[in-house]
Amino acid sequence: KVADAEGEPGWWRALAGPGLAIDTLRYRLVGFDFLPGEESKAITITPDDQARALAFALDSLGVSRIHGFVGASYGGFIGLSFAALYPARIEKLCVISASARPDPMTTALRGVQRRIIAFASQAGRPQEGVALARQLAMTTYRTADEFRERFESAPKGERVGDPYDVCEYLEARGRAYAEVMPAARYLTLSDSLDRANIDPARVRADCLFIGSKTDRLTPSCDTEATAKAVAGRSSYLEIDSLVGHDAFLCDVPLFEGALKTFLDGAPS
Repeated sequence: KVADAEGEPGWWRALAGPGLAIDTLRYRLVGFDFLPGEESKAITITPDDQARALAFALDSLGVSRIHGFVGASYGGFIGLSFAALYPARIEKLCVISASARPDPMTTALRGVQRRIIAFASQAGRPQEGVALARQLAMTTYRTADEFRERFESAPKGERVGDPYDVCEYLEARGRAYAEVMPAARYLTLSDSLDRANIDPARVRADCLFIGSKTDRLTPSCDTEATAKAVAGRSSYLEIDSLVGHDAFLCDVPLFEGALKTFLDGAPS
């Protein structure tokens, strides 16, 4: 999104806007939030369900076919699902740091996060569980090399449990996330990622896949394999980012030119 509901700058403001890679002077830009809504209990939602919800929203807008879909991470899984379910409704698909199916190690790490939240919820402290789960998640979004550059390894005190710089960073990120993410929604979205099971042979759109060489969450080899398996014309770009999975947020200059060329070019 370019701006949130209150009009404040949002994610990808370096990528979407007038004259940028996703050029709002040239394209009508539609952004959407993920299901679920305000459910108080975790529910089962797959990337296919999210794609069907998007199709419903487009129907409501009177849009029968979209020029392109750009999705990163979970959004990339949803884009693949949409292109597989509705091949006649999409011309171009850009998938960043996503693949047809999740990596088993990634599922293992997300499973630990979900069990942390479940344990905390049983103790009556669900948001503390969300904060802890988010701390663990942050270690998968970034790389050891980035943390090595940013943080000192020495503790700030002599007592057991005294803080380290990196721990203070993770705790701050966890607290901030827990303020806006209900436990049930975290569980639903985390589980949804691990339910992705997309047949790339059903994807006939022109495709651009972008993988980060240092991505631990979605290994670039999985993104590249999906790029080779789609039925439509496809290209793959591998970027080398210090931050790993979060390259789609932090290192836009590494791929914005390729994305703009892809979106603005004539479809096959």
